[in-house]
Amino acid sequence: MALWLHRRFLSLCWMKQFANDINKYELIVSPSNRVGLFIDNELHLLNSCSTVPDNEFEDFQAQATFSSTYILWLTKQNPLFWSKLQEKLTAGNLKTMLIKKCPERSFLWDSLMS
Repeated sequence: MALWLHRRFLSLCWMKQFANDINKYELIVSPSNRVGLFIDNELHLLNSCSTVPDNEFEDFQAQATFSSTYILWLTKQNPLFWSKLQEKLTAGNLKTMLIKKCPERSFLWDSLMS
């Protein structure tokens, strides 16, 4: 969990440092754009943590929850990130995955997704 918190800190610093305007991040997704590459990498991480079971450490469910929560956190930090995220990953898929992995927090997932 500490690594996910550290990743949040690094992501926020990264967005602030490389964004053209701190108040309004430019999230034009293209292969040559750093922000587009960042979004692609974060979605790849989400997919990896959500689909590859970790039989050795038996924390697959926790990692899937942490990665999904991290993506939701990114969308709350920057609303434009949410629009780019929706182009690449439908909100229904993320919400379904969250409810499947951690059903006891379904109320939280509903409130964060709206």
